[in-house]
Amino acid sequence: MPVTASDSAPPLWLTALAAVILIALAAHHVHRTRPPTNQDRGWTVTIEVVLLSIAADGTLAYRVLTSHLPAGTDPDAAALTVSGLDHHASTVGAVSHATSWRATPDRGVVLTYTAVPDPEPTGAVPLNEPSIVCSADPLRPAPAGLHAHHVAAHGARHLAYLAHTDPTVRRSATTAPEIWALLAKTAHAPVAPHDQAHDLAERRPSPSPSAH
Repeated sequence: MPVTASDSAPPLWLTALAAVILIALAAHHVHRTRPPTNQDRGWTVTIEVVLLSIAADGTLAYRVLTSHLPAGTDPDAAALTVSGLDHHASTVGAVSHATSWRATPDRGVVLTYTAVPDPEPTGAVPLNEPSIVCSADPLRPAPAGLHAHHVAAHGARHLAYLAHTDPTVRRSATTAPEIWALLAKTAHAPVAPHDQAHDLAERRPSPSPSAH
């Protein structure tokens, strides 16, 4: 008996099954070849802004603001919004710069910016005897016992470094010498693991107020 086209064609259920398998294989190939994203890993990013100002006694003060960074958002722009400097772009001596990052136990990344001057310093706390915490393990640089004042001291020292090495920051710093003179003093802040850093900071003379 002659074979007809309908006899040689596979059943519809077999054709549908083959299509599903091909789609699954293609999706698996895309997943294997596409670099994993933060969303795949479940990581979240937080923008942290350390705002520095001059306290009433003429010493350095700081406060910290944070905000979640949505996917696709420019971190520089987000930091300006968080700091309030987006509405004070013409402020003399203003600088906003990424100064550090750290991972958190809940699969998060904190991207820290340090900004000067604080446009609304209400609630700022003194940055007395600043100390910078480092890790005791050269292969694992994340320090133990990290607190907000350590992050603030590190950010202040980073800006002080940029005032000497980055011409853009240096131009801005020269227009606000009072606060930048205070930042310069953090260049000599002690650096050590947590327990040692505090001991070293207590032995140093307290930073003198800036001249008004």
